[in-house]
Amino acid sequence: MEFIVDLDKRTCDCSEFQLDEIPCEHAIGAIESIYQKKSAFCSAYYSRDFWLKTYEGQVNSVGDSTIWVIPDNVKSEITKPPDAKVMLGRRQKNRHVSGTEFKKEPRCGRCKKYGHNRTNCTNSAVVHPYARKYRKND
Repeated sequence: MEFIVDLDKRTCDCSEFQLDEIPCEHAIGAIESIYQKKSAFCSAYYSRDFWLKTYEGQVNSVGDSTIWVIPDNVKSEITKPPDAKVMLGRRQKNRHVSGTEFKKEPRCGRCKKYGHNRTNCTNSAVVHPYARKYRKND
């Protein structure tokens, strides 16, 4: 799909350029093809000067919630939580393990030591028939 970009009017067919007043990806391609700065096509509202003007006045803090003056009609109104969204798909079978939990170390059924299982046990007198260490190469 192709979009028509007019840099003089600052418009694009995708209408992102007009709504956000920041060049969309199509406008950026057109700006780069004429070797111009992308910031020159942004609205003045995104400039550093406008940002500083916004916060140059006094900004009052909200204060402690115990000293707020709340009208009676707002206090009497009952607010309910939003409706729970029913998730689609199959539920998760296993729980998610957090990073702080540690995994249980395997314990051998023959020698009762930790760090290996009975298949890989070398401490026992009887070797497991499927142990890789003791297989004969045919």
